[in-house]
Amino acid sequence: MALRWEAKRPTEVRDYQIDWSEFLGDDTIASQTTVASGIDILSDGIDDDNQHITIWVEGGVAGTIATLTNTIVTANGNIETDTIYLPIVAQEEPVSLAEAKIQCRYFADDRDADLAMCIADARAMVEERSGCILVQRQFVKQYSPVRGRISLFEAPLVSIDEVSYLDGSGASAAYVGARIDNNSFIVPALGEVWPTPYYGEQFTVTYTAGYSEIEIPNVLRRAVLLAIVPLFERRPMSEEEKCSFDSLCDYRRLVTV
Repeated sequence: MALRWEAKRPTEVRDYQIDWSEFLGDDTIASQTTVASGIDILSDGIDDDNQHITIWVEGGVAGTIATLTNTIVTANGNIETDTIYLPIVAQEEPVSLAEAKIQCRYFADDRDADLAMCIADARAMVEERSGCILVQRQFVKQYSPVRGRISLFEAPLVSIDEVSYLDGSGASAAYVGARIDNNSFIVPALGEVWPTPYYGEQFTVTYTAGYSEIEIPNVLRRAVLLAIVPLFERRPMSEEEKCSFDSLCDYRRLVTV
């Protein structure tokens, strides 16, 4: 079985999870190994429930697809392997290192690497708080339609890349009629309804969301800059900073994205 993870940028450090629960049933993972090509593994291990693997990765070359091969041995002696494909994308952060230095009033070069990580962390905070994706990339998530549509947290929605599911017999299938509605919903083709997946299963939706670099609203860039300072100074946000940050991140609620 081959999986495709959400894309990452070369400068990002990200964790990903492999869900082995469907394969395992009542069994558990006794040991695991992960081998990577085109990317570096910082750590990998079995989660506390003994049915998931979490892998932290860094690096990669923009425009390539890294691969990871995860092999597990179960408590009952079964062996299974998954191959994971991880696209590496090139889009830069919404604010530059120079802008961050001005914001932090720190102009030396000795903490550039630290400040670059703060930029990425601040951008992630804005994305999580606002639902607006500032680095356009691909997402892979599972959903069940509600009232005939799948509602996505991430916006703006750029494209639906794949909708897959297990059909009534438990076989892998793809639904090709899905379309975008109002920039943040996925609905079936006109005149159609969603197919019925295997009992208890959800649709796996692969989609691209986010602004291009020139489209990012200035108010969200300001939110990123505001969040960088306490991260760089290694302190919590003050109440005033948090109030301003929340206000800036309400951009999506106030306008149609």
